Formats: sequence, structure tokens, C-alpha cells
Amino acid sequence: MDLRQTYSAIYTEVSEYLGTGDIPVDRDLRKAQEIVWKGYRRFLRARNPENGKRHYWSFLEKTSSLVLRQGQWQYQLPADFDKIKTKFNFSQNSNFTAMHSVSREAILQNRALSVTNTYPTKFCVVPTYTKETGKLNELWVYGDPNQNYVLSYSYYFIPPKLENDEEYFAGGDIFDECILACCLAEAEIKHTRAKGDMYGCAMESLAAAVLADQRTKPDGLGLNGDPGIHRVSVERPLPAIPEDEVYN
Repeated sequence: MDLRQTYSAIYTEVSEYLGTGDIPVDRDLRKAQEIVWKGYRRFLRARNPENGKRHYWSFLEKTSSLVLRQGQWQYQLPADFDKIKTKFNFSQNSNFTAMHSVSREAILQNRALSVTNTYPTKFCVVPTYTKETGKLNELWVYGDPNQNYVLSYSYYFIPPKLENDEEYFAGGDIFDECILACCLAEAEIKHTRAKGDMYGCAMESLAAAVLADQRTKPDGLGLNGDPGIHRVSVERPLPAIPEDEVYN
């Protein structure tokens, strides 16, 4: 038995909550799907209830490599790049220390003073934007590579937008109930123009999911097996967590 919730399963739940049936079509279908996208974004961009900071989910980590070309100091990072997780490490020579992160201004100031041809020692990640591509990210390094180097690194990625009915949400079945709760909260806001029981349930579920995921990071011990930690029934309204504790 597959416990995972598909895209269609979630938007069907939303449609039923809105009163448009379990087989929404046309405008009702588009409305349900748009609400699911909003709820999914709320889940993906959750904040830690203990400190109010953005939480980066452990299941959205990816490793990659990048070739630094001789004389080139600007590089396009993957389109799904969200935030760097580790330093950029030189793959082929352990004698080179990892580059350390500095600001964009520091890179430009260093280049204005002098341009060195050596192995790079500093880097920054710079967001870029065009209306055709949206937000992307570049890697800037200092100094200019004196030969080709291979860097390895890990980053948090942005999962693709779900479009087909049988596609799955990021995180697996252990977080599907939380995603559903977030989507039903968005449906409640859309339908009633207010934050009520569904919103409170979603905030509680989201806070518990963040803390459970956070516990998997330090030692890599895996998820706690108690489903009550990160599964909250959306049929049982829970007390609302004050918004400023979760979504500062």
C-alpha cells in the first residue's frame, strides 16, 4: 500500500473542502490547484518556531560539482539552487583549503585593487534576475583561477512545481499530512477571508514538522518513528499558534 499523497489527491481534498466536489473541472480545478501551490510554498518556506528563521528541509539537500575555468571568475549555479549548505571544496587537491564566504562588495573591492591569478580563496553567491528566467544565482570567486579546478559542494534546492496528477510532493509520506494541512489552511483563507481552525491546525503541524526535521540534521540519526510528532489530523482543529511565532 502506497501511503504517499499525490498531487491530485491533495487538490481533490481542497476541492471537497471548497464544496466543488471530488472531480473538479475547469475553473474549479484551476482554483484548487492554485491553492495547493500556495499551500506547498508555505510548507517549503516554513520558519523555525523557536527562532523565527527560515527552515531548510533536510530532504531538499543536493550535492553537485562545478568546474572553475582558467581566468573566469563568474559562474551560473543550478537553476534549482536555493541556498549553499557547505563550502566549495577543491576536489582534486586536498592541499587547497576551502574558499571562505565574503560579501559581493568584498569581491568587487578586491578585484578593483588587484586581480591575482592563483587558486581562488574567496567566494560569494549573488542573486540575479531577469523577467525571462526569474531569480537565479551566480558564484563569484577571487582570485582568478590560474588553471581549471573542480569544486564539490552541497546546496538546498527548490523542488519543481507539480503539474501532473500522479506526481509526489517533496519530503515523502511522512510530511504529506503537513502539506495537506497547509493547503487546507490556504483554502480556508480563500473561502472565508479569515484564518480559522484549519490555519491553526496547519501552523501546529508545520511547527512540529520543522522541529522533527531539525532533529535529523545534527547526527543523521534519522526520523523519530512516532508519527504523532509530525502528523496532525486536519479533521481535528487544534489551537492556533500565534502567527508571529511561526511566520515572522
